[in-house]
Amino acid sequence: MKVLSGILSLYGVISYLGDVLSYSRLFALGLSSSIIAILARTLGVLFGSSPYIGWLIGLLVALLFNVFNLVMSSLGAFVHSARLQYVEFFTKFYENGGKEFQPFSYRTKYVKVQ
Repeated sequence: MKVLSGILSLYGVISYLGDVLSYSRLFALGLSSSIIAILARTLGVLFGSSPYIGWLIGLLVALLFNVFNLVMSSLGAFVHSARLQYVEFFTKFYENGGKEFQPFSYRTKYVKVQ
């Protein structure tokens, strides 16, 4: 029985590894967002150094990259928080079971609900 309990205690180690990987994923999101911002600035300066309308093209390129960065960061924040909520939270604290919801009565005029 002690061998079985020792093997089952390894599950806690796997849980810690999952937490480290989750934080690594968030670190990678922040790092990629920073790299996109650096790229936007660099391309804006490169195009901005051209004569005549280069400053306008540089401003447009930098603006487009920064808008793309903002959209991707917002999408990433939503997806990762939803993943944490539905995948990790529900598996740890939600228990299946209970009784099916039965309302007192239905008052439908055109639809028969069974």
